Amino acid sequence: MKIKFCGAAQEVTGSQHLLSINGKNFLLDCGFKQTNSDSDLIYNRNFLFDPEMLDAVLLSHAHLDHCGNIPNLYKQGFKGSVYCTKPTKDLSRLIALDAAKLQAQAAAQIYKVYGTITEPIYKDTDVEYAWKNVIGVKYYEELQLDKNIKAEFHNAGHILGSGQIVLKFKDEDDGQNKTLLFTGDYGRRFMPLLQDPDIYTEAEYLICESTYGNGVHTDISTVFDDFVWLIKDVYERGGKVLIPAFALERTQELLYILHWLMEQGRLPKIPIFVDSPLANQMVEVYEDYKEYFDEESRQEFYKRGKNPFKAEYINYIEGIEESKMLNGYKGQAIIIAGSGMLSGGRMIFHFMHHLPNSKNLVLVVGFMAGETLGKQLLEQPSDLMIFKELVPVKAQIESLDSLSGHADKLDLLNYIEKMPKLKKVFLVHGQPEKMEVLRAEILKLKPGIEVLMPVLGEEIQI
Repeated sequence: MKIKFCGAAQEVTGSQHLLSINGKNFLLDCGFKQTNSDSDLIYNRNFLFDPEMLDAVLLSHAHLDHCGNIPNLYKQGFKGSVYCTKPTKDLSRLIALDAAKLQAQAAAQIYKVYGTITEPIYKDTDVEYAWKNVIGVKYYEELQLDKNIKAEFHNAGHILGSGQIVLKFKDEDDGQNKTLLFTGDYGRRFMPLLQDPDIYTEAEYLICESTYGNGVHTDISTVFDDFVWLIKDVYERGGKVLIPAFALERTQELLYILHWLMEQGRLPKIPIFVDSPLANQMVEVYEDYKEYFDEESRQEFYKRGKNPFKAEYINYIEGIEESKMLNGYKGQAIIIAGSGMLSGGRMIFHFMHHLPNSKNLVLVVGFMAGETLGKQLLEQPSDLMIFKELVPVKAQIESLDSLSGHADKLDLLNYIEKMPKLKKVFLVHGQPEKMEVLRAEILKLKPGIEVLMPVLGEEIQI
């Protein structure tokens, strides 16, 4: 077996890992890098392998940095199937269609400003063609990829339908039976809505995410109290709460939490505006897969005839004009809009209007990658450059890591400790300084194994 690390190698976005097993080639994830740097745009247009040589793609989940480049893969000659869970199939199609729309808009804007014709990486027709070849499966359903190669998806607990990928095979190079586990983005226990992630103990080789490899999250049990005191404070001073959020998972979690707090009387029933057409579509998919929710969520809402995503105070915004009208809305409100890292989306326009007002609160509830507007905001600047306009930052800025959907250092170490057969770990999807901390801790925990931090393009023979 050989692994080539073609993305998310000592960085967080752009997940792509190429496995060569018994003359067959399988790609784990096919994601976009999510900054707007020129180098990342070039990366997204090209691959570090020939797509025509691939036999199949195994997709862990529907976030853009894991699924966003699948249409480009088919454009460049891939003819096989993509395997993922059924919710991931539905969600990732919406993500890719949204990415195609944004690419078309960006190309139109470049032409308008500079007169330069820029070809989008792919169009909506490319997305629809690609998704004819995406096969949705159930958790634990065995896939026979080749004579001696099998795969399964186990619950990763990160977003709806997210999967850890287990590969079992007889290696023709040495005749040994081997088991490889790819965590994808591994989630946390006790999170709202979703079932807890599975613990798979039989892995000998592990490709492990390390997004929070050097940190420990605030306990999830604190998030309800944090929301209450932060939002009540803004409500009492007559301001608005702006929450940049990914359309997928984070928006649904926020609605669940806010709905619960308002129904319990812990928060006033403040108007909530979800200003993201994509998030609105995601809510519909969530409602199709209620069986993936945890028991508490099903008991609390659906068995009592309530829907956490629907209430008289929850408003879904569709058109641009509706979105613009929010800037003139009088009174307190909670505005949830994309994008999660502020690399685009409608929240940027709301920032231009609301950041200069000290009554308002910006609540950051997710990871912000480097070179994004969100990362700059967390540094508490006095001004922020948005669309070549210097915007004063007078609004209160707060960050809550208790809602993170990624496992932290302790979660990952506890998981790895339960793998008695483990021989080798490859750390991916993390920044080098965080990987170094996690690597040292793993070696303390299991001194006999090898822990590697592959760089982009590195090939490792096992």
